[in-house]
Amino acid sequence: VCEGGEVGRAAVIANEPERPTIIQNALHLVRGRNGADVRFLLYLLRQAVDSNWIGAVSNTSTISHFTVDKFRELRAWMPDSAHQAAIADRLDREMARLSSLESAATRAIEFLKERRAALISAAVTRPTTIGEGTEGRSK
Repeated sequence: VCEGGEVGRAAVIANEPERPTIIQNALHLVRGRNGADVRFLLYLLRQAVDSNWIGAVSNTSTISHFTVDKFRELRAWMPDSAHQAAIADRLDREMARLSSLESAATRAIEFLKERRAALISAAVTRPTTIGEGTEGRSK
């Protein structure tokens, strides 16, 4: 979890990083205890960022700084590990579905931009007879 700059930005590292690895020293290492699902913890952190809880408690001078003391103040409901996994599974599915919809919408927007550019290009580059209005355009 990022401590400085973009506070609260987090990622799950599933495997031991390859050697040699350099990791920024302004990170909080969070480990799931007692069978906690790290995906659930990641979604919990995302919610704390999205609701601006982390931003509100961060120390800010030139850049935001989320200290370990502030991190320890984060209180959240923690269901048992089976429920955590079920919640994380559902959120994973929904996030994948939303990502797919977002990709489709982005492709549609790009297609519409290309179509608009083609229509404009065709409209302004069609040959016309000098001195005639739109009725003189060639077909």
